[in-house]
Amino acid sequence: MFDRLKPVLRGAAPYGFLGLLCAAFFWRIWTPSAIDRASFAAGDFSGQFYASAVYQSERLWQGQLPLWNPYVYSGHPFLADVQSASFYPPRWITILLAGPGGFTYFALEMEAIAHVFLAGAFIFAFAWRVLKDRIAALVAAIVFAFGGYLTSYPILQLAILETVTWLPLLLLLVDIAFTSARAGSRSTASVGAGLVMAIALLAGHPQTALHMAYLALLYGVWRAYSQRTGWREAAARFAVLGLIGLGASAAQWLPSLEFMRLSTRSELGYDALAGGFALRDIVQMLLPGTTGAWSPLYVGLVPLLLAVFAVLGDGKRLAFFWLAIALGAFVLSLGGATFLYNLLYQWVPGFNLFRSQERAAGIMSFALAIAAGIGFVALRAQDSQRLAGLMRRALGWLVAGLVLLAAVLFALWQAAYARGAPDVTTALDRTVFAAFLALASIGWLKLRQPPSTGRPLWPALALALIVFDLFTTNWRTDLEPRLPELQAALPGLLDTVRADADLARVDDRGWLEGNWGNLAHVQSVNGASPLVIRHYARVRDALTKEREWELFNVKYAIIDQDSLSVPAEVVDSRSGLGRRLNLFRLADPAPRVWMVHRARVMDDDSALAALADVAFDLHREAIVAEPVTVTESSAGSSLRVSTYGPERIVVDVDASAAGLLMLSELDYPGWRATLDGAETPVVRADVALRSVVVPVGHHRVEMVFQPSSVWIGVGISGVTCFAGLIVLARSMRRRHER
Repeated sequence: MFDRLKPVLRGAAPYGFLGLLCAAFFWRIWTPSAIDRASFAAGDFSGQFYASAVYQSERLWQGQLPLWNPYVYSGHPFLADVQSASFYPPRWITILLAGPGGFTYFALEMEAIAHVFLAGAFIFAFAWRVLKDRIAALVAAIVFAFGGYLTSYPILQLAILETVTWLPLLLLLVDIAFTSARAGSRSTASVGAGLVMAIALLAGHPQTALHMAYLALLYGVWRAYSQRTGWREAAARFAVLGLIGLGASAAQWLPSLEFMRLSTRSELGYDALAGGFALRDIVQMLLPGTTGAWSPLYVGLVPLLLAVFAVLGDGKRLAFFWLAIALGAFVLSLGGATFLYNLLYQWVPGFNLFRSQERAAGIMSFALAIAAGIGFVALRAQDSQRLAGLMRRALGWLVAGLVLLAAVLFALWQAAYARGAPDVTTALDRTVFAAFLALASIGWLKLRQPPSTGRPLWPALALALIVFDLFTTNWRTDLEPRLPELQAALPGLLDTVRADADLARVDDRGWLEGNWGNLAHVQSVNGASPLVIRHYARVRDALTKEREWELFNVKYAIIDQDSLSVPAEVVDSRSGLGRRLNLFRLADPAPRVWMVHRARVMDDDSALAALADVAFDLHREAIVAEPVTVTESSAGSSLRVSTYGPERIVVDVDASAAGLLMLSELDYPGWRATLDGAETPVVRADVALRSVVVPVGHHRVEMVFQPSSVWIGVGISGVTCFAGLIVLARSMRRRHER
């Protein structure tokens, strides 16, 4: 029995080791000791990703697909926001495990940690196949999973982490698709790679998915060239991968593409997109933490050394490929600081859609991890004495340089209290630590023995040295010494708002964090997302706060001042965020729905100017893009919102004359209206709002959100996934029969 289990246990051991490393790295997240407990830092993780996951979980446990979110930005196409990860399978698993009782902060933290483990496990499997060396594959896995990139902002900007996690599995399947001896395995791997690409697209960070797709293309071309694969067969493999990937993820990217076209992102040009690392950030590769709180360019001293010297071993062709990828990704991460991004922006599809080019460091980190594994294989070879000697000499020169730098920094530190002396304590600490690592690496290399001697200590010391380096540098980067339940705590003054039965919104002026409306079940005019409906943003930019409140049904304002420019009373006051916040209730808040009997036809620019004019009565006249038929009347109409849900609103109207029913709800494709059960057009009014022409008399107006982009995408994804799973099932059956 044990003999049967032995190979299974041997194969599972590296994955178990990576799991233990994850548990050790994130021990303060899961420790039961309250005094030692920490959590992922507040910001994007808490304000955007956690708040969105809570809303998604609540709606799914109610048996509803969350298409629209009324709690942020005066209404937001939740599913179309790609970072909502509405169809991402691991998120559904987390929601299922968290249960219907409520999605906790800790649940999302564990989801993030699981992805760090998966990233390490996937790259181990890929490196093991390519390098044929378990220890070298572990080196690559540790460097990628616990290196400076994956453990920095990708954890807090969760969509980046959950997308790049699938990169090594994608490349593993691409490698099988182009190198397997069996035609059936190649076809199956192509389909599998497409499904993995779809999962990455569903994870919510299309920029990282774009980088992955281009890397998979380059690696596949290189593998096809190495294997002498015909161009027709190679093209077929890529076609299958691309069609499956796009088809299976269509449920997400079709509505997201529609949203992006209608969002503020569509107006960004080169200057807004070309940002990246500053040139000074290059020092992070050796001295992490000296130019910022995060060090995404740091892969560790020993791994960097192994990667650079990998070109001197027998695997120099493979090393040159991955070092070229690392160099290209690094230059791209500098954005507009070099000319490479200019070329990609103009000539390569996709690179003119996304900002923050420093995210290409994820590809660099992966490539350097593989190159470090190649270097480790070279160093374990029988004839690697010369290579080890070169590395020791390089480390010796590095130690000398670091000692000199430390002396200079120490002198500056001694003069810290002199006028104009810079704060160099971080740089000094990092320099001393780097010198220590370099000396330890020299000692490690002196212990090096060829594998024929049977001494396992040297590889174990290599792993220990790399783990010590990366854990020491990165383990606290994203942590705050705060209980997770406190990261999403809301101020008590929101209790007053929640107790108000009126349909109204709150303007927190940015004092509350991110998508707090999701957590409080309070409708806000603010939010946190990279995508905002363009018409809404334009109106808010053009109007004063008072006019904005009038148009968007704001009843409460949260500010740190003692008065407002409009009649209002302070109904609550609490200390928070380092100052005292006051909750104001407006004396005469604007309604959620109203009737107008006059309408002007204007283009959006003219309309914005008219709306900003205080002489324009927002609740007696509307501005529309196309003519509508209304009857002027001074008599009032009776309006009542009888049903209000995220995707369904019902208004009962007693109209004194034909008019335009105005809703303080954002216009967006997919909103459909019926008048007494018969479909009627939705009219965009006042640039950003929805309205419906209602004739005289009693009527029922119903609006529902049924975006065709979602249902078409779901259909395409369903058909593609079904076809892909059929292919995989048949392949597994044939393999079982053989």
